[in-house]
Amino acid sequence: MRKWMTALAMAGVAAMAATSAQAYEIKSGRISAVFFSSPGNSAFRISLDTELTLCSANFVAIEPSFGNYQAYVAGLLSAQAQNKVINIVYVVNSNGYCSLLEYGYYS
Repeated sequence: MRKWMTALAMAGVAAMAATSAQAYEIKSGRISAVFFSSPGNSAFRISLDTELTLCSANFVAIEPSFGNYQAYVAGLLSAQAQNKVINIVYVVNSNGYCSLLEYGYYS
């Protein structure tokens, strides 16, 4: 099951990369920190226990304008509370900060 989900995620990333010139990376780890801020200022941020090598700051963020914002925040907080290993895909923005594109974890 995990191999299938990893293959599906990789296919999605490959399709995204073909249409985008932005740098992206896939990482796995546990959520080591959660930060909340005002909209427009990386409103919801997470850090992992592994380094996010492409980011100027060691976190990924999502904004309330993101389509699945509430679902993402709920799922990420649940993963942190359960100490789950998550897989994330993120992209580097023009300012060097990173935005979360997708994530998953196994229950």
